[in-house]
Amino acid sequence: MKTHLQKFILFALIFATNSIFGQILINENFNTSSTPSGWTSASITGTLNWSFTNTPVFTTTSGPNYAKFLDTQASSINNAYIMTPAMNCVGRTSVKLKFEHYWDDVELIHCYVEVSPDNGATWIEAYSDVTEGSGDIGTYAVPMETTLDITAIVADKSSARVRFRFVNEGSTAGKSWNIDNVLIYTDPGLEMIELTTPDYLGCTTNYTNSELVTVKVKNRGINDISNFPVKVDCIFRLKKYR
Repeated sequence: MKTHLQKFILFALIFATNSIFGQILINENFNTSSTPSGWTSASITGTLNWSFTNTPVFTTTSGPNYAKFLDTQASSINNAYIMTPAMNCVGRTSVKLKFEHYWDDVELIHCYVEVSPDNGATWIEAYSDVTEGSGDIGTYAVPMETTLDITAIVADKSSARVRFRFVNEGSTAGKSWNIDNVLIYTDPGLEMIELTTPDYLGCTTNYTNSELVTVKVKNRGINDISNFPVKVDCIFRLKKYR
């Protein structure tokens, strides 16, 4: 009986980018007339709350409805928010928040994007009209698209949330914050789907020190990916055939 030894090589390719696939965690366009499922709208101070409307026309990429806080009370301090469902960010190394909005600014009113790593027990400010600068942000005709990196707050947290909060500290009525197309996603999402070259070798051949490695990958995120580094670990195994 003859015994044959076949030499195999195992390539373990580890991408320096995120090893967990990109995923959309929240994708909400508010195209209903009520608070979306899983979301929360609540008033902290005052009697006004967020609404979901198509008036006036807000020229966002999804249309027609959007989330709106309109302060109609000049004599009251109003503080209200809309909040996302809880998100599991365990194992995520890059989490982004993107949204379209129009902030109709005036003195003594403020808008805040706040992020909670612990299901709403604590909140960390990620964005405000103060950080963006004074004056309006966007318009009804041309909304502002804002992207925030919230990784430092939510990475490896099992129950993270984001909320959008309107605060009127003075006595001005008629101002609003208009929000649409809230997207929270993990990025990048890079998956190796095939090792193209080199192929397995027989017992009489060897790999060189400068072997060309070719792989096929799939981008499972939403952003373009380029110039990603690849690390190759080679493990030789012998398999016996009789």
